[in-house]
Amino acid sequence: MKNTQKLFCLIMVLLVLPGFATHSPRAVAAVERISNPLAPAATLGWELILPDVHARMWRSSNYATDHTLYITTDQDMRRSTDAGDTWTTLFATRPYSEYLHISAMTWDPGDISSPTLFVARNVGYDHGEVFRSTDDGLTWQSVLAPPSTLLYDIAAVRDADNNLVAFAVGFSPDVPSVWRSADGGDTWELANTGLLNYTDLYRVFPSPNFAADHTVYLTGYCPPLRSTDGGFTWERVETQWVDIGREVVFSPNYATDGTLWMSYFFVEPSGIDEIPPNGIVRSTDRGVTWQTVNKGLPVDYLDGYILGLGVSPDYPADPSLYAIELTLQYDATPWKLYRSTNR
Repeated sequence: MKNTQKLFCLIMVLLVLPGFATHSPRAVAAVERISNPLAPAATLGWELILPDVHARMWRSSNYATDHTLYITTDQDMRRSTDAGDTWTTLFATRPYSEYLHISAMTWDPGDISSPTLFVARNVGYDHGEVFRSTDDGLTWQSVLAPPSTLLYDIAAVRDADNNLVAFAVGFSPDVPSVWRSADGGDTWELANTGLLNYTDLYRVFPSPNFAADHTVYLTGYCPPLRSTDGGFTWERVETQWVDIGREVVFSPNYATDGTLWMSYFFVEPSGIDEIPPNGIVRSTDRGVTWQTVNKGLPVDYLDGYILGLGVSPDYPADPSLYAIELTLQYDATPWKLYRSTNR
């Protein structure tokens, strides 16, 4: 009885405080939290918009204005111009082939209204191809098809002379496969100086300040690699923690704050107990020095991988960082989503 009286008195006090009028949503929420301490503060939900596809998603660099999203699935590339409510297939049309596997796409960041589009796909395990559209996805042309080479990722940037520079990376059993085009995809050349025998490359990450700093990162089944001359030559990114780099994420204000993050996996035993086998490192000086930022992430076991990494587009006003972890341990939840609110 005494607890009931205390609860009633507390509710009445809240209702008469400024801003807690009986019709106020805050008053209702306060009463609900007091009467049911396990109730969530807000009701959040999700809806399925693209069933039965394995997708990667990109947001337009002008998203606040054009509300444009792109995705690639195993079989096609789609675009939404209404923040994901409806989707249009740009490449390729049905019927799909079980031998067609689209791995990545990119667009010209220097053209907002009708950008040049690129798609990388693999025909089975035989070879990869890059297709380009210069008419907003209406028609496509094959612009790169190196023999015996699979293509896993593609990226495009503008250089200091406003040329459209594109990179395509992948796997070749013979030579490191980094292809570079300086004319918007018309011609391509191998750009693998300094890559040694690193032939299995998964992702390419040009700096958002590429026109000024000429920086590109590569990750794959190898140490993380970096070019500071526009992708012509490469060198290993030296950190004591990272054997294999995965995702590289740049601060939206990278040109001024020099901040970027990289998820990693450590293969060889380091002999240092403080080094977890996987996690995230951060640099605030454009990759010169790195620090681990793993507090709160369960990264102290071998069967776990940070497979997704993203930063808030409102950084640094909103210093949120997001990470998706895959856990292969039999007694753990396979997929987990984490958020850091302090960079």
